[in-house]
Amino acid sequence: MTVVNFEVTSDNFVNYIIKVVGSGDITFHIKDRYSSIRNFQEMVKRNIVSPVVMPNFPQKKLWGNMEPSFLMQRQKHLEFFLNSFLAHPRVCTSRLVHNYFIEKA
Repeated sequence: MTVVNFEVTSDNFVNYIIKVVGSGDITFHIKDRYSSIRNFQEMVKRNIVSPVVMPNFPQKKLWGNMEPSFLMQRQKHLEFFLNSFLAHPRVCTSRLVHNYFIEKA
């Protein structure tokens, strides 16, 4: 998974553009906001039965969160997080993960 870019919307939100490579070399792109990705991660964590160690989600920033340098850094952190999070055996096999990508594709 690669976070290939980001775009600032007209209503001052940021969409991250994520390239997903699935089984059988299926490739597609999704767009999602930081808050939506965070909600997705929290929902998956709540629904995993046994406690597991998960990577930390990139920190929220209240001021300066629209500066290009910050957005590029967050893009890198989101990519690292998503790859680490989705590499966990219980996460990658979760129906919630499959549904998330189907909904966003």
